[in-house]
Amino acid sequence: MEESGPPHRRRFRVRCRLKDGDLETWGEDLGRKPAEQSAAGAMLVLLGAAGAVPATPATTDNNASASAGPTMGDAAGAGERNA
Repeated sequence: MEESGPPHRRRFRVRCRLKDGDLETWGEDLGRKPAEQSAAGAMLVLLGAAGAVPATPATTDNNASASAGPTMGDAAGAGERNA
């Protein structure tokens, strides 16, 4: 990580490098965390272009069908709220 600029307007430059050192990306921002996220996001794009990771995340039916309980339109839910 590199820092530059005056104390009231620091710029952070962060490198994201794979463990084997073959690929690296950089992110730069006014905050450390956004710079890290930028570098990591650039790495994901690079890996996606190389075919190492899917371009879009896979979805599962388990997440889509999970329910936290009755909705406002359900009769059981209405009775529980008034109890």
